[in-house]
Parts: sequence; C-alpha cells; structure tokens
Amino acid sequence: MSKFKGMNYKEFAITHGEKIVLGFIALFVVFVIFTSQWTPEQRTPAELEQKVNTAETVVSNSQWPEENRNEYLKEDDLRQKVAK
Repeated sequence: MSKFKGMNYKEFAITHGEKIVLGFIALFVVFVIFTSQWTPEQRTPAELEQKVNTAETVVSNSQWPEENRNEYLKEDDLRQKVAK
C-alpha cells in the first residue's frame, strides 16, 4: 500500500496516458461493433440496377418549369461587378 502513496501521478499520466486513452478507444470500438445490428441486403443486384435505371430515366426526362427556373437563377453577374 505504501507503494501507491509515494507514486507520482502526474508522471504516470504523462508516460502512460496515451496507452490508457487508446485502450478506452479500443473498448469503445469493440462495444460499437458488437452492439450494432448488421443485416444483409434483401434486394437482388438486378432489382437495384432496375431502380437505378428507373431513377436515371426519370431525372433525364424531367423538365424544369420556367417559373421555377427563373426563381433560382442569379440575376447579377459577379464578373461584371468585379470588372467595374
């Protein structure tokens, strides 16, 4: 017990602190891995490809209405302001 009374805690923290922190990080990673619930993908690759193709077709065929387009276009040109 007298061994702990004469112990220099600051020196111990400086020399071994990074090992203690690394140990806590490792314990946290192990905890996260074992408590997470991983499930395999239920859809087949063909189903995923079909969804991707459908989404690409919808995006490529979509039209941006003129009133919405004008709402988001910038009216002032930064290059003109810099040139002045």
